[in-house]
Amino acid sequence: MSVPLCMSSVPVDPAPSRETAVTGWLQMSRVRLCLMALLLLCGRASEAQTTCATQHTASGAFICYPNPSENAKDSNVPAVFHLSAQGNAAEGRLIAGYKVLIDKRQIYEKKLAAPVQKLSVETNLKSPFDSGTHSLHVVFVGAGSADVNQLQFYPQANASFCEPFSRIDPRTCTSSPAGGSFQWSLPEASPGASTPDAFDRYSAFLKLFGQNLKKVEADVADAMAVDSRGNLYVASHAFADVDLRKYSPNGSLMYASLIRSCGEGFLAVAGLAIDGAGRAWIAGNTTACLATTPNAVQERVSHAGPARGFVMLVDTTKSSSMTPVYVTYLSDVDHRIAAIRVDSEGNAYVAGTTESQEFPHDSLLKALKAGAGSAQSSPTRLGFVSALNPMGSALLWSALLPDAQLAALALDEAGNVYVTGRVPSRKSTSGTRGSNEPLKKTCGGESKLTMECDDVLVAELSDRGHRLSYAAWFGGQGEAEGRTISATAQGAWIFVAGETDSRDFPTSSAANELRQEGLRSFAVALRACRSGAQYSRILPEVAGNTAPPLASAPAMDAFTTAFSAGIAEYPGGLTGRKPFAHLELAPECISAKP
Repeated sequence: MSVPLCMSSVPVDPAPSRETAVTGWLQMSRVRLCLMALLLLCGRASEAQTTCATQHTASGAFICYPNPSENAKDSNVPAVFHLSAQGNAAEGRLIAGYKVLIDKRQIYEKKLAAPVQKLSVETNLKSPFDSGTHSLHVVFVGAGSADVNQLQFYPQANASFCEPFSRIDPRTCTSSPAGGSFQWSLPEASPGASTPDAFDRYSAFLKLFGQNLKKVEADVADAMAVDSRGNLYVASHAFADVDLRKYSPNGSLMYASLIRSCGEGFLAVAGLAIDGAGRAWIAGNTTACLATTPNAVQERVSHAGPARGFVMLVDTTKSSSMTPVYVTYLSDVDHRIAAIRVDSEGNAYVAGTTESQEFPHDSLLKALKAGAGSAQSSPTRLGFVSALNPMGSALLWSALLPDAQLAALALDEAGNVYVTGRVPSRKSTSGTRGSNEPLKKTCGGESKLTMECDDVLVAELSDRGHRLSYAAWFGGQGEAEGRTISATAQGAWIFVAGETDSRDFPTSSAANELRQEGLRSFAVALRACRSGAQYSRILPEVAGNTAPPLASAPAMDAFTTAFSAGIAEYPGGLTGRKPFAHLELAPECISAKP
């Protein structure tokens, strides 16, 4: 659990330079000031914060401070205030992140790079209100939500915050601990040892990457990436600003920058990609104002609604280079970016979801539209894949996939794009015999028609997004979603990992079938338009966790590279594994199947 914090009276320049901000991170004097302020100024609130995790051990979400029902003094809260909360997921589930809302207005969002079953939150937030009576709502994704009402916010001059020991939302006075060297490759197998299951290696990579993140207290970062030299990149957000750090293979901090917003709002980093030179592309979503660069794809947005997606390029090869090479919004219509990848030429590819056909696109791939589970004439959601040129000044191409919600993408050397996420189920299960009423099923905590549950989507886009050369969707009677995807250099193999709560999710081995309730992680190996799904399994729990981890894109890429290098160990790919039965292919793929 994080050391408790309180508001300090240390004056802060409201808009310091990026150079000053970086210097502040590295100066221990700032940390000492924070500690002194904490010792002198912390009061009743901090005492309550220290017991939040131990006070609440049952499953669910809990707000310990501010909480007027527990202490009447908590009714009056400064506009920059501390939040102490606890989320405990039920057995078999994980917390993927949390959101904070005031009066149904989202002010903060945090996704975890390494999801956990129990999450303690000790962080400082800024309310959009400094007067009046309001409600606070905290959502732990995977564990539930909690509300606190009758909060009265008041303005506070020169308010600041310090979290020198926190592993939740690190702020500008955080020092970087020396955690030791990183290790990105698995140890060699002992001579004569049996060949492990392929996806046991993926689970091992997940554990390895999690251990490396903990060395620099970055295991709750928004996004991370590793370059070819073994440098670790970590992207987070502080209020509406973007915090980017780069660590050398020995764990020392090589680069740190704070890209500041130019307005109020919240920001969440969705993805991070690194090229061969060490430049970093950051994609995310924000309701704040970003200072875009000249000739950006979208220089301004209205902000009259939900968050808009953005992409920025930062040159981390020069420690003094703090200004992004480019910053651009993707569009002014409602949309959310979920992932980003970069090719060898510096073109950035992003995937996400929109509800507007006004989202810029030059192709609409309709192969996914027809299905037994879709009775609507027009889709309520559209997956998008967009490619930006190296300067962020133009879209090279953009494609929409009706009914799809995209969560991740991957590239191969030929320029093909592979995506995963979810689509409405194509199953048409009915209720009791003789009844025409569809069967009700709990999907993701909601009572929905079985046919309205989501299946995993895996698709390949070629010809600059104009052709859907492969598509498959599969799942059980509950919810299922692909969360990360990787492909071998020539696209011969596609690997997908994700989550499902289906007890009948298709697996390649009867011994690996999912029988219990709750959320579980899965992994699938596919051979596009050839043998379909080659192998599917439920992932085991990773040692040290009470539930299996969610998919990690860098870990999946490392697994894919290791699989490709050791393909001879798997004659024919994954020998002896039968393709599972519930795979469905798009017509284009069936006609092209050799």
